[in-house]
Amino acid sequence: MMEILKRPVSHEDRTGPAFWVDEAIWGHRLHDEQTPWLILLEFLGVLRSEQVAGRAFAEGEFNALSYRPQTQLRLRNLIFNNPYLLTIGAEGLSDDAAWTKWLELMEQNAGGLESRDFSYLRGRFDSFDDFASVVGFLQSSAIEGASNKRWSSKFVFPFGPSALYEDAAVTASGV
Repeated sequence: MMEILKRPVSHEDRTGPAFWVDEAIWGHRLHDEQTPWLILLEFLGVLRSEQVAGRAFAEGEFNALSYRPQTQLRLRNLIFNNPYLLTIGAEGLSDDAAWTKWLELMEQNAGGLESRDFSYLRGRFDSFDDFASVVGFLQSSAIEGASNKRWSSKFVFPFGPSALYEDAAVTASGV
């Protein structure tokens, strides 16, 4: 008898004995309670990974799909782990002082990154207000943005390949 889905030798039993089967069949974001948006993002993330590997829409071997999703932690920190833009904007600081304060706060509070240096952004915007406006636009494009999810489990509209990433749990010990 052909065993299409082999039971993993070592598997963390998170939600019951059948969880590994569900994930093997449907993927890590596909389950019966999932929203259509997140199913679309799952598909696009897999497609992007396969396109980069030169295998989009081609299955070389039956049931052998394995892909490496993006995490995009810098983007996610800017959009979803960044409550400082509004408060700094409301303080009426000079452009230089606003950038300095924001960069210090991000250095202290950005999660899941080895380097928390966001200073390269300063040269890419004419002013701190322009930067805050762009981040505000991206925040407004959040899918299910009003949800109560942690910042590393929120997603933006898939404007392009850089906006495709998977859910991640960011802790003090890693991602």
